[in-house]
Formats: sequence, C-alpha cells, structure tokens
Amino acid sequence: MDLKLFIIIFVLFGYSKAAWNVTCDFDLEGIENIIKYLPTECIEIYKQGVDSELYQASLREYTAFADFYKKLERYERRPGSKPNEVPTQNTKLRFHIYNTTLLNTCGIDIANRTDLTTDGDRANKYYECLSLKRDEMIKLIPK
Repeated sequence: MDLKLFIIIFVLFGYSKAAWNVTCDFDLEGIENIIKYLPTECIEIYKQGVDSELYQASLREYTAFADFYKKLERYERRPGSKPNEVPTQNTKLRFHIYNTTLLNTCGIDIANRTDLTTDGDRANKYYECLSLKRDEMIKLIPK
C-alpha cells in the first residue's frame, strides 16, 4: 500500500470514535481501482457520477482538506529536511486544531450516516460545514 493511500485511510478512520466523518478523495489517480477501499458512502456517491451534486460537494470538501494538509505539512517540515522525508508530526498542534474545530459538529453521526447518500440537501450542508471547518483549521496553523 503506498503512503498516500495509507494516509487517506488513516485520516478517514482516525478522527474519533464518538463522531463519524467521511471524506471521499475522488481526485486520486486511479480512483476506479481504489474506490472499493473507501467507505460505502463514498462508493455510493461515486456511482452517482461526476456531475452529481453530492460528488461535487465531496470533491470541494476534499480540496479544502488537501489545502489544510499541505499547509500543516509545510509547517511540520523541518528546515533542511529532504523533499521525500516524512515530517515529524506536531501532536500538540494537531490535538489543538481538531479539538478547537470539532468536526463532529457538522451534523452527521453514526446513527444517521446513510443521510449522505439518501438526503442530498443534508449531505451538501455536511460537506459545506466540513469545508468551513477546514478553513478554520488552516487559520490555526502558525505561519
């Protein structure tokens, strides 16, 4: 398993046991080959096609996450480190970011997660909330 796929899977399932958060990384190269490894909700959204509202909302959320992750990675990278070197994680900063932004307040919990594929309006609100939370997260990363 390559590092990028490992990170995606870690992020998808590593947030919290109390809250359910999903992000579908539809822009990955070869998505048709790895879609089966993503959560069921992502598979269902993917089946609706690239023109569907849910697909586009999910893609916007992923872009917001990618922006956050790139900024965090740049901050954590040590001066003089090699380009392919994995940066040391700043656990205190990450803990602060996730506890401040509270992604689980976006309105989808474990009991209602099927709403993502059955209720387009609720899903769009969920993805929009996550995108806004990602913007908040970016602001918490020191310059």
